[in-house]
Amino acid sequence: ALQGDRTPQLEALLRAAREGKVDLALADYTGNSLLHAAAKVNDTRLVLELLERGVSPTALNKQGVDFMRYLRNTPTEWMDSQHQTERAAIESLMRPYTSGP
Repeated sequence: ALQGDRTPQLEALLRAAREGKVDLALADYTGNSLLHAAAKVNDTRLVLELLERGVSPTALNKQGVDFMRYLRNTPTEWMDSQHQTERAAIESLMRPYTSGP
């Protein structure tokens, strides 16, 4: 639903998750979750929504990669102001998971 900009399908998926019918943390055969997929296409709005819904930000795929590695592939200077703001919010949410002692 995410790749190919299938907004109606994505909205249906999120609606089903709200109703408890779908587990947003499920992963595909490579271990990539919806959070990984959203990060790969720089969908910062969806990343924020998934994090707010409690999807684990520390989940790793089979390559041992978390979603942030994919999200950081897009330099912030290439983003519009909305994406930059959302990216900053994501970075802020992730601070407790990346800070050292």
